[in-house]
Amino acid sequence: MVLAALCGPGDDIPAALAEYDRQRRPRSQQVARAAAQIGRIGQQLTNPVAVRLRNTVMRLTPARVALRSMARHADWDAPPIPR
Repeated sequence: MVLAALCGPGDDIPAALAEYDRQRRPRSQQVARAAAQIGRIGQQLTNPVAVRLRNTVMRLTPARVALRSMARHADWDAPPIPR
């Protein structure tokens, strides 16, 4: 939800912000959790064997599988903004 779709001239700004937060928080938290999980798998590995295994799995993962796993976070259309 785009904030502008919830708030027009003369609207209650605090109420619009609260509604924006209510609608966006679940999705934004889901994206943040996914990013944290990827960070744990991707950047925090220090064991050379684990790093090699991760790199091999990533190289062998078909592109369509990797893209499909990311699509749920990137596939979003903003609502129309009333004028």
